[in-house]
Amino acid sequence: MKQHIFARLIIALMLVCTCVIGGASGAYAQVVAFGASITQGKGVSRQEAYPARLEGLLRSKGINVTVVNQGINGDTLRNMQDRMDRAIPQGTRVVILQVGAPNARQGKEEGGNFENQVSSLRSRLEARGIRVIIVGGIRRIPGMSADLIQSDGTHPTADGQAVIADWLLPQVMDALK
Repeated sequence: MKQHIFARLIIALMLVCTCVIGGASGAYAQVVAFGASITQGKGVSRQEAYPARLEGLLRSKGINVTVVNQGINGDTLRNMQDRMDRAIPQGTRVVILQVGAPNARQGKEEGGNFENQVSSLRSRLEARGIRVIIVGGIRRIPGMSADLIQSDGTHPTADGQAVIADWLLPQVMDALK
């Protein structure tokens, strides 16, 4: 009887060690896309937005990852500062920070310095051990052309979202190393 209990205990211990070692080796990664309407995927389906596309690309490369879409249409840097801790859970390894037009307007309207506000947000994330990738003006992304922008002149089409995901792929892969 004691041998039977001891054998079960050994098996349970081996399973626990396997799970701990697997978790520590980076077998799973959490990425959060944190931003405004472009991150949310305004004008396209949730599956067509760059966070979902990026997750698919990473998984196709054999990387076990979840890319969480924390984009909110019209979000501002002030609101992003306020919701950061709720939106970006412990264990997050990479944050894709997309600051949009509302953020730039907010910096001007409130007399704040846009660059300092972005830097402050980045510093808070880095202090938590999170790597940060900033997505600024999407028109500067290689391959992004006027025909990949919706008729509102701001938001990418589904194909434009794919260009963003493709552009982010090597950066996120490098940040996960």
